[in-house]
Amino acid sequence: MIADNICGRVADVVTLRWIYKKSREHARRMKYYRGEVVLAHPKFPAGSLAATQSSASPVEISAPNIIYSKEDDDAIDKFHREIGELLCIIS
Repeated sequence: MIADNICGRVADVVTLRWIYKKSREHARRMKYYRGEVVLAHPKFPAGSLAATQSSASPVEISAPNIIYSKEDDDAIDKFHREIGELLCIIS
């Protein structure tokens, strides 16, 4: 089944995680940023520094990046695997 191969390689997961983190950092620095669509992000553990915010203002260019824990990385990887499977089902 095709879904079994989605994000099956470690290189795929690591690349998608890096892209997710970088794009999130870019988005929060954009002039028109007003928060995140929570449903379009992984479910981070309670108390995580990476937790999504549905309402927020842009941060300064020099603001520190979001700090992700091992559990946060696991949540991102799980999110990408689930999205990959969903895309296979719908296509």
